[in-house]
Amino acid sequence: YEVLLAYDRATGIEMLEKETPDLLFLDNNLSDGLGWPLLPEILKKYPALKVFLISAYHPQVPIIPEKAYVRLLEKPISFARLNGLLRELATS
Repeated sequence: YEVLLAYDRATGIEMLEKETPDLLFLDNNLSDGLGWPLLPEILKKYPALKVFLISAYHPQVPIIPEKAYVRLLEKPISFARLNGLLRELATS
């Protein structure tokens, strides 16, 4: 896997425009604001993107298009749960 990291919303959006990722792990609490509210716009531009929403608490989940692949991961992240979700993706 090639892994790219962005620590804030602005850098993440910039990287999405330059790269074509298969997966996006989107934390809600970023240094320059909340990440989850970006989800509708991200999915509008990249409808095939698989998204994992990450948070240590349960904020309101944005409206998700019906065919979008979006899963929730609660912190601390369980590697067993993550591995199961990645297996699910590999078999779909």
